[in-house]
Amino acid sequence: MAHTEAGGSLPVPNVQALAQTYNRSDEQIPERYIRVEEAAEEVIIDHGISSAIPIIDVSKLLDPDSSKEECAKLGSACRQWGFFQVINHGVPNEVISNFRNDITEFFKQPLESKKAYSMIPGNLQGYGQHFVVSENQKLDWADLFSLVLRPIDSRDMRFWPSHPPSFRQADKVGLQIRKDGKWIAINALDGAFIVNIGDTLEILSNGRYKSIEHRAMVHPTRERMSAAVFHAVCRDATVGPLPELVKKDGEARYSSMSYMDFVKRFFTAKLGGRGHVESLKSSYSRQHGPDGWMESHSAPKPHA
Repeated sequence: MAHTEAGGSLPVPNVQALAQTYNRSDEQIPERYIRVEEAAEEVIIDHGISSAIPIIDVSKLLDPDSSKEECAKLGSACRQWGFFQVINHGVPNEVISNFRNDITEFFKQPLESKKAYSMIPGNLQGYGQHFVVSENQKLDWADLFSLVLRPIDSRDMRFWPSHPPSFRQADKVGLQIRKDGKWIAINALDGAFIVNIGDTLEILSNGRYKSIEHRAMVHPTRERMSAAVFHAVCRDATVGPLPELVKKDGEARYSSMSYMDFVKRFFTAKLGGRGHVESLKSSYSRQHGPDGWMESHSAPKPHA
């Protein structure tokens, strides 16, 4: 997860409160929350295509008899998709269920109770929205609750709630990824974790691994609850292609910069798809592509 001193976010209205207001009236959702260009794009909802998304078995990775084959499968998933599901990861279903239950219970609390954990200026922990850098930018129809988990001394206990309600399984359809120019709806496996490679790994790998564009769509009648865990490099690290890969490839395909500058730049990208990582590509990569040859984020139900 990004470090808290990387920057804050402008205050915006609570989305759950807005949803209740608009569901009780004939008013339309504010234009600031509507992305017409994305709504018009075709989405592939096909279990056959969705089943092609790689599934990595951790137990096979740890088994000497199958680790080589499963490692090759993992490498292919990182290179070709940048996205995969993980099964047999060792986390008990009870732990996952309790985790979901706590998250659901937190968001079900009255707005005034949740406001006690609101983000404060310059801090990314707490309840609210991230990435709001302009009064005119488009916003997500969702509220966020973010906490720093590691290192432990970075935790801010002011934002750790003491009150969590019963879990109600929500419709899993909502997460989508863009593969080969088309949006694909993800059919999440029960008990599986979904892994997204992300921009940092794409850059560190000098383009071998892919950071895939993804989004979560709002269901017209049901809320969608999701939980994400982010891994970040050390705050004093440099984000750039690994030297051994640059030597092997003969070219650094991305620019290098301090991690804090990388994060601040990411926050000002305004959720513009892959725009952030594409802007860091070197002139060589733009001409030849990342493989060396030429190439031509709780969402309440909206008011109907």
